[in-house]
Amino acid sequence: MSKKKVPFPKINEESTIKVIILFLLDELKTPLSFQTLTEIILWDGSVNYFIFADCLDNLAQKGAVDKETVGKETLYSINSFGKDILENVSDLLKDSIKTQMLRSATRLLAFNRRGNVVKSEVKPLENGNELICTIKDRDNTLLDIRLYLDKKDEADKMAQRFDEKAEVIFRGVMALLSGEAKFIMD
Repeated sequence: MSKKKVPFPKINEESTIKVIILFLLDELKTPLSFQTLTEIILWDGSVNYFIFADCLDNLAQKGAVDKETVGKETLYSINSFGKDILENVSDLLKDSIKTQMLRSATRLLAFNRRGNVVKSEVKPLENGNELICTIKDRDNTLLDIRLYLDKKDEADKMAQRFDEKAEVIFRGVMALLSGEAKFIMD
């Protein structure tokens, strides 16, 4: 029995994002929250948040991904229709993009599952403020950043941003130090 080709629009920014979403849901084999998908796909800033959100919503409306509410969270998973679409278009994604997305996804999921503790603190100094940002797991300090800032309100904003996006910041530091984020350093 031959498989029926599922129509998919010509690859452009939106269709590429849809393929990436389907690819991740298929490869990771676990339902993902909107927040987790957002962090994986938007980590390097090359994808617009609103386009991503529209693409995910469109995939759900077209029946390629299923939505399930668990507690207060909506989880997304690929279904058989989404797998059929992916089978017909997955070769349109470069292997390097697939590898990068999977690496990013597995790091994020591992980070979240380890039970990491995120903490930020602003300490007043004689002539400014010290921002201390840490991430710890059960056994180790994974990240410890200390910054001197003149203005307290600036330090407070950075502390809040760290608390909200600690994993993204951690991945950014790792990408910079490992050389994976060469585009920033060039």
